[in-house]
Amino acid sequence: MSSDVVCPSQSSIRRLWNELYDICWSFYVKNAWNSHAFKSIVGEIQLSKDKELIRFLIWFNDARKTSNFNDKFQWITSFLYGRRYPPFDCAMPMKEPWNDLKKLESIIKYGEEPINLIELTPHNQTEDEIVQNIKVNDCSLICSLINARKQNQIKSYTISDNFNVIFHFNGTTRLVTVSQDSRFPSCVNDGSALTLLSPNIENMLVELAYLEVKNNRDYAFEGSNTATDTYLLTGWIPEIFDIKDVSLGQIFQFGQDHTMFALGTDSATGKEVTENHDFVVASIDLEKNLFTVLNPHGGESSATYSWETLKKEFKWLYVNWDPSSKYSLHSKLHDRYSKMLNAYPTWTQKPLICITNDTDSVQNCHLYLERHILENEPEGSNLTLGEVPKIGFTAVTAGGNNSGFCNMKLRLKPREVRTLFYHSDCSCNLTFHLLSNSELVTISKCKSNITTVESSWNVTNNKWPIGVSEYHKSPVFKLQIPGSEDVYLDLELVSQYSAQVNFQVFESDDYALKRPISKNPTYSTQICAINGIRLLQGRAYFIVCSVMNHVISPFILTLRCPFEQPHNISLTPYSIGFGGLRYNEVVMFKRRITISVSDFTRLFGLLYTKGVKTNGQIVLRLFEKETGEAFFEQTLTYYDLSTNPLAIPHMELRPASYVLDLLGTESGVTCNLGTSHRAVVNVDP
Repeated sequence: MSSDVVCPSQSSIRRLWNELYDICWSFYVKNAWNSHAFKSIVGEIQLSKDKELIRFLIWFNDARKTSNFNDKFQWITSFLYGRRYPPFDCAMPMKEPWNDLKKLESIIKYGEEPINLIELTPHNQTEDEIVQNIKVNDCSLICSLINARKQNQIKSYTISDNFNVIFHFNGTTRLVTVSQDSRFPSCVNDGSALTLLSPNIENMLVELAYLEVKNNRDYAFEGSNTATDTYLLTGWIPEIFDIKDVSLGQIFQFGQDHTMFALGTDSATGKEVTENHDFVVASIDLEKNLFTVLNPHGGESSATYSWETLKKEFKWLYVNWDPSSKYSLHSKLHDRYSKMLNAYPTWTQKPLICITNDTDSVQNCHLYLERHILENEPEGSNLTLGEVPKIGFTAVTAGGNNSGFCNMKLRLKPREVRTLFYHSDCSCNLTFHLLSNSELVTISKCKSNITTVESSWNVTNNKWPIGVSEYHKSPVFKLQIPGSEDVYLDLELVSQYSAQVNFQVFESDDYALKRPISKNPTYSTQICAINGIRLLQGRAYFIVCSVMNHVISPFILTLRCPFEQPHNISLTPYSIGFGGLRYNEVVMFKRRITISVSDFTRLFGLLYTKGVKTNGQIVLRLFEKETGEAFFEQTLTYYDLSTNPLAIPHMELRPASYVLDLLGTESGVTCNLGTSHRAVVNVDP
């Protein structure tokens, strides 16, 4: 007795590929796992005898069991323009496309210009391998493709009539598939094709895949730069330099074996080269300091420049280098950046990462920060990477640009930890690539040793700058310093909107705010910072935050200890005008008020005038009405309540009636009374 094994048809195998794609996508992206569907498809795949399909099944079954945050993040960020670009390379061949290729062909366009879609054959008339079509503004891609072909760095394969190319974007390698029989756009007006010119049709397919990712298959492209595009094609680390800042010594250090060079021009006139255009550096003669430069437009011979002439004619030097030629290890850290972090112009509100060297030797490493592709990228959107200063807030070392990436070279001492911050002008996904030569050099997210409170200036507290009697009405915070040792603190005040701002620090017994220990009477634009204020252990302090010109704005007050974070440091809003007590009353009087309390009560008072000077002698007494026992007495000569409020410090009162008596003022005085229990206050006629 025998039985025949029936092999599935090609349409059945295609169905199995797509069903497994959907199961894989649901697991990684939708966080959904259908074990029944997976088990039912396993048997069919085994019977298919499709080696690539079985290999993909085995990979997925193993990978899903050990998947982590990084794995899922790379899958979640596979989505672009509503299409899927999974994180695969050539080691995992895919027979079926992840997207609908027929639908993709229908979206090809050239801006608003009418086009036809035509089948192309290799362009054998060109003498050059790859030439830019001058109607398409992708000179940066052509330069990148020329260099990448020369270095044999285009990774692609053809299977089942699909051309698969491996690009590097959104934090990892990505599979981009176009039909091997793709049709290409041509102008309706003159019938000319809009593709690059090459005897190798695969170069046209690479261009199509590139424009699919970068511009949604629109050949009316606004352009890029060669460093960025070379990274997308090859994964080689991009760097962009203003050529005036580059020395020949740096060119020698880069070398030529594992480096690709290109040049860019700006819009400056009076030069021989085309403006706003990229060029390939075809070769460098390091002995004669001569550079052979190729225009991707073709149709002209290459030009040779001396180093000095090169610096005069060109603006940008684009460099891409092979990370594996310098570093043996590559680790990643993914993150999502929200533009809500940009409310204040200070690094203290930015997310932080730590680069740690856990070895006993010096370690050189390289950090490359990549912003993921944005479907609607804001023009001139910057990305910044900087190092947190050891002391203070303003001495920041940071570099930023609008190219979508940042680089930082690090030389780490033994057991050293470096803390970095990062910023983007817009919300985006980010990937940090750490290149090193030791597994003990690591990257991780970290928390800062910063304490921040947020408040705002409004119509009730934005009118009282330094020097007025109601300065205490500005926002005030109470700072508690615990512990057994003095500390040195860095403080920073930042307004959200443009304003002249200031803060001063007072000891907690200085309720009249007469003796600032920070001694900072000037106002600064938007940011006011002081480094290394010495504060005594076990003490409390007031920080008064004021603004000029009645500006309404949120603000943050930030502090940190540059050496060691004190434990349980406390920074809280405080009503200094009423001594921080629960019950508040404002009384206007000329001579005397009566205060009646029915419980043991803590009392605080603050006296001042509103713009009326008091230059004579002032006598202030607080006494019990029935017994005449004095609780507070003070005599001041030539004291001006319009600029220097007079404080009655906290005192404990038993149930009784008390009289607050003031001599020496002819005009009315304002008295802020704060009590811990409710009191009855009467102004005597």
